[in-house]
Amino acid sequence: MTSSDSRIEWAVARLPALRSRNFRRYMAGQVASIAGTWLQSVALGWLVLKLTHDGSAVGLVTAAQFAPALILGVWAGAVADRFDARRAVMGLQVLLGAQAASLAVLVFTDHASLWSLCLLAMVQGVGNAFDQPLRQALMNETVGDRELPNAIATNSMLVQIGLILGPSLAAVLIPTVGIGWCFAVNAASYAVMLVAIRSIRPDEMVRRPRSKGADASVRAGLVYLRQRRDIRLLLVVLAAGSMLAYRLEVVLPVLASRDLHGGSALFAVMTASRGLGALGVSLYLASRIGPPPFQFMRRMGLVMAAGLGLMAVPFTPVVLVALVPVGLGMLGSVGSTLALTQLLASPEFRGRVVAVWFVVMNGGVVFGALFTGALVEHLGTRETVLIGAGTMLVLWAILGRSARVLEMRTDHLTAASATGNVSPSAREGDLE
Repeated sequence: MTSSDSRIEWAVARLPALRSRNFRRYMAGQVASIAGTWLQSVALGWLVLKLTHDGSAVGLVTAAQFAPALILGVWAGAVADRFDARRAVMGLQVLLGAQAASLAVLVFTDHASLWSLCLLAMVQGVGNAFDQPLRQALMNETVGDRELPNAIATNSMLVQIGLILGPSLAAVLIPTVGIGWCFAVNAASYAVMLVAIRSIRPDEMVRRPRSKGADASVRAGLVYLRQRRDIRLLLVVLAAGSMLAYRLEVVLPVLASRDLHGGSALFAVMTASRGLGALGVSLYLASRIGPPPFQFMRRMGLVMAAGLGLMAVPFTPVVLVALVPVGLGMLGSVGSTLALTQLLASPEFRGRVVAVWFVVMNGGVVFGALFTGALVEHLGTRETVLIGAGTMLVLWAILGRSARVLEMRTDHLTAASATGNVSPSAREGDLE
C-alpha cells in the first residue's frame, strides 16, 4: 500500500462522505468555487471603498448582492425540490462566471462605478438565489442518508478552506497585479466547478423524493414550516445574528483602512483569520457522525460574542487574534443551523426549507449591511462590533428559556444519526 493510499483511507475513515466518488468530485469543484467567491468578495469590498471612501457604500453594494435572494429565494427552493439540480447548477455556473468576467472587464477598462458595481452585484444575487439551494440539493444526492450529516459538515469544512484560500490569494493579487485579476480568477473558478459537476455520474446519484404539482408549490412549503416550531426557532437565531452580528464584510475593510491604517493586504489577512477560526470548528463538525447538539450552538454564540468584544481593541495583532474566535463562533452557530435545518426537514420539503433558510440569512445580510454601514459611518467600527457582541449575548439569553423543544429535538436527531436511523419520527412531530 502506497503512502497516498494510506492518506486516502485515513481521510475516508474520518470523513465517511468521501467514500462517494460523486461527492469527492462535487467537493473538488466546490473548494475552487468558494475560494474564487471569497477572492471576489474581498476585491469587491476594497474596490468600493477605494472608489467612494464610504462605509455606507460598501453596505449598499452588499445589500444589492443579497436582495435578489430575499425576493426569489423561496421560489428557488421550489425549483430545487422539483427539477434536476445537476443540470440547473451547471447552467448557473455559466451565468455567475459571466458576471465575474464582467467585473474584470470594468476594472481593466477603468469603467467601474458605484452604480455598475451595484448592478452586477444584483446579477450575482439572482444567480446565487437559485445556486445556493440547488447546490445543497445536488450535494444531498451524492451521498446516502447515513453519510448526509457528515457530507454537510465536510462541505462546511471545505467552504472554510475556501474562505482562507480566497482572501490569502487576494492579499497577493491586489497589491501585485491589481483588483481586476481577482475577478478574472473567480470567473475561472466557475469553469472548474462546471467541469466538476459534469463529471458527476447520474447513475450513481442517490435520488431523493421530489414533489410534484401542488406539493411543489411555495405555499405548501410555507404551510410545512408553520407546523415545524423547531425549524422556526433555528430561523429566529439565524435572522437576529445575520442582521446584527455577522456583517463583517462591511466592518472589516473600514476597520483595516481607517482604524488600523492598513491596506488591502491587511483586509485580506483579517478575512483569512476569520476563516482560520471557522476551519477549526468545521473540522470538529466534520468529525462527528451526526449533527451537533443544541448546546453547542449556544456555546459558539458566546464564543463569537467574546471575539467581537476583543475586536474593539484598536491594535492590529489583537484584532487578528480576535477574528479567530469570531470565525469559530460564527460558523459554529450559523453552520449548525443550516445542518440541523436540512436534517430536520422531510426530504420532499428540504429544498424549500433550505431556500427559506437562505432567504432569512440573505434578508439579514440586506438589512444588516445597510444598518451596519450606517453604524460604521456614524458611530465607528469599535461601537459597531460591540453592538454585535451585545446582540449575541441578548439573543441567547432570550432563547435560553424558549428553546427547550428545539434542544430535545436536535439531541434526539443527533442520537438517531449516530445509528444511521434518521426516521421520519426523528425529524417531525407535534411541535406546537
